[in-house]
Amino acid sequence: MHLSHLPHPTRPPAGRHVGLSLGLERPLLRLPRFAATLLLTVVSALAVPGVLAPPASAAPTVGASNWAGYVSTGRGTRFTDVSGTWVTPAVLCTIGRATYMSNWIGLGGDRSNTVEQIGTESDCGADGIPTYSSWFELYPKVSGDPQLTIRPGDVVSARVTISRGDVRLNMTNRTLGTRFTQRLHADQVDVSSAEWIVEAPSVCLSADIASCGDSVLSDFGSTRFTTARASAAGRTGTVTGPGWSATPYTLATGGPSTGGVRVIAAPHGGSRAVLGRLSGSHDAFGVTFAAGG
Repeated sequence: MHLSHLPHPTRPPAGRHVGLSLGLERPLLRLPRFAATLLLTVVSALAVPGVLAPPASAAPTVGASNWAGYVSTGRGTRFTDVSGTWVTPAVLCTIGRATYMSNWIGLGGDRSNTVEQIGTESDCGADGIPTYSSWFELYPKVSGDPQLTIRPGDVVSARVTISRGDVRLNMTNRTLGTRFTQRLHADQVDVSSAEWIVEAPSVCLSADIASCGDSVLSDFGSTRFTTARASAAGRTGTVTGPGWSATPYTLATGGPSTGGVRVIAAPHGGSRAVLGRLSGSHDAFGVTFAAGG
């Protein structure tokens, strides 16, 4: 059973099935990494209908089934680097309810089924015990564990750099002073977008993407990305940079458009991740958990 950070949820791969999932692990394992098996109940997998509009302090966004954050793209832009820093959020757990939440940065996946990403996980087991971990993924080929100790409140910085199919992944736990570096070769990469994302990862019954379904979002309180940077064609900028602009996404349940915000139904226990506006320097933003009604 697997936990997967899939490409952009509004462009799902053909044959993807959204339904009840029963476990946690990462797909297509090629490298050693943390894995755990958790139980999701039928109640956890049910969607809560209705449209949830973000508060006035939130960024105007379009809906995403399991992403909240900013995606940078530009016409003809090919990104070579993305980086960012965040504080690992503590999650509030409830016995009998398995939930999941991830912070990550990456390249690709907005217009294809390929994404290169690295991040941290803040999850709750059905036993009510929280777990915190790190991960990387060159979806759909390779996933692995940086084997860094991750604790709530730790400040984590990460970077993904791509050059001629070589992917360099970096993560530093700045609180503990520990570091991870890995260089891998990928036969296929997507460098058409850069992302800074909070996600409710998809939970899969097997490595087959058709077995994947949306998970219940962990109550993470709030988290914040800072020092968000991306590079393309020798130029470095922030979330909005020289030659690219950003699209904000909010993770929500719902239905039709309202007030200019398009919300797509997703079974996250009725919860949502509300995206804040970009800072004045366009390199920082917050994301806040909001419980379902």
